[in-house]
Amino acid sequence: MKRMLLVGTGLIGSSFALALKKANLVDNVVGVDTSAEALKEALDAGIIETSIFAGALPAGAIKHASAGAAHEESLDSDLENSRYLQELAATLVNIQIIVIAVPVSAIADVVVDIFATELAAGCVVFDMGSVKQSVITGVRDKLGQLPPAFVPVHPIAGSERHGATAARADLFFEHRVVMTPEPETGSWAVEQVRHLWTACGATVCELDAASHDQILAATSHLPHFIAFGFMSWLERSHSDNIFQYAAGGLRDFSRISGSDAQVWTSIFEENASELLPQIDELLVVLQDLKLLIENNNSSELSNRLDSARLARLDLLKAISVKS
Repeated sequence: MKRMLLVGTGLIGSSFALALKKANLVDNVVGVDTSAEALKEALDAGIIETSIFAGALPAGAIKHASAGAAHEESLDSDLENSRYLQELAATLVNIQIIVIAVPVSAIADVVVDIFATELAAGCVVFDMGSVKQSVITGVRDKLGQLPPAFVPVHPIAGSERHGATAARADLFFEHRVVMTPEPETGSWAVEQVRHLWTACGATVCELDAASHDQILAATSHLPHFIAFGFMSWLERSHSDNIFQYAAGGLRDFSRISGSDAQVWTSIFEENASELLPQIDELLVVLQDLKLLIENNNSSELSNRLDSARLARLDLLKAISVKS
């Protein structure tokens, strides 16, 4: 059995650790996180056996400090970062699998930290980010090329719940996992990663990074953007008791707006080049439907709505519906 390093002990990374343990492919997981509370949750849940704290100062502490205090805090931060990197380097010597499950904007920096030290022979590294082009570009900009042992990966599964306490060993069962290997990526690494995900019950496929980001902008990023935007509008524009008059339809529609805000802020920003044009296209569709209502064009409006209904039936045929 193998030893795994999990960078980011949230829902996705923790669920993967549980799945590999259930498949008897991993028996020891070292967790790395910037949150001491998140590490404690993962330890208490039996997801990780040991932990490395990667945090230093609270977010924004330096920004809001005086000049003198900022200098002292900067020195403290540098010392804490040095300790983290030393502990990380000592741990990586005996690690066979490294999983990076952090917000997309942080992935490239973590990859650089990982490959700045010596890895065990045959160690494979992969991320779980929902955006691939910015990760690949970021790593290339910092390292010159993608290391052969690094495989860009995106498991298309999740939940509006987050954190280690929400982790499930079956989260990826019968879900699709997309790999976007580049020319530099070692074929041996791709096959190792494929084996790990297949053991979790996932269906593994490959796409180029550009196609992945365009498709996921439509099927995942835009729906989340709409749900977040709608709930923001509803909360600000209506009376305090409006939710008393809501039922299952609004609950189902808004479910994904309960997802982790930090994670989705990073996704929206990192995939903006694909997401923003699709937002504009959707606005055109909404405007068209609005005009049909204004013009009392019942026949065409009904046709459009029925086409949407049929499209959803096609969607349900194409995916495994999870509760």
